[in-house]
Amino acid sequence: MHQADITQFRNQLRGELIEPADERYDAERQVYNAMIDRKPRMIVRCADVADVIASIRLRSCRQR
Repeated sequence: MHQADITQFRNQLRGELIEPADERYDAERQVYNAMIDRKPRMIVRCADVADVIASIRLRSCRQR
């Protein structure tokens, strides 16, 4: 994924975009089951339905 795509996504997002370089990344990526240790490229904390739609579109474009 190109940085320009991420920047554009961040600019339209009303919620938060958390990336591995962010201080809160490790705390935000933890799940209830401590045996699961995934490190996603980004974590999106959606503020509304528009954020959910934008996140799905970003992911859909990435899969092409």
